[in-house]
Amino acid sequence: MPPVMNRKNSRARAERAWRLRCAGRTWQQIADAENFKTRGAAYRAVHEFLKRNPPDDVITSRLATAEGLRMVQTTLFEALIDAKRARDNRAVVSIASAIQDNLDKQAKLMGLHISAPTQVNVTVQSAAEIISDARSRLLAAIDADDAGVIDGEVVGEPAPKALGR
Repeated sequence: MPPVMNRKNSRARAERAWRLRCAGRTWQQIADAENFKTRGAAYRAVHEFLKRNPPDDVITSRLATAEGLRMVQTTLFEALIDAKRARDNRAVVSIASAIQDNLDKQAKLMGLHISAPTQVNVTVQSAAEIISDARSRLLAAIDADDAGVIDGEVVGEPAPKALGR
């Protein structure tokens, strides 16, 4: 079957489809909006678009976001100065709140909310391993001279089963 459109238009349509997906549209909605024959065709077009245009890595995304926040911060501080000069108290409060929100986003992005780095190491054991370990430690304690184990007998009760070695 011959192509429906040229390569340039096809790639532009795939990019629009990707943007629709980012906006939360379903594959069927994307297919309908961009005139794909099926929702699978829309999916494949977006998949191919992403192979040609992979998303930025985390570090690049973080840097780009930080720069955007810095630019917004500059604009907000200029607006705050203008509102203060104009003695527009409502605007000052509103802009100050926006600045605080911007600074909070920057702090989160850079990890400044973390008071101290925390590392947690978890060792997972099966129930059999836990029981075996406990048994080994118990037998070692019984064999030790200074274990403080007292040998005795309970009268009137059935004797407990001896631990096997």
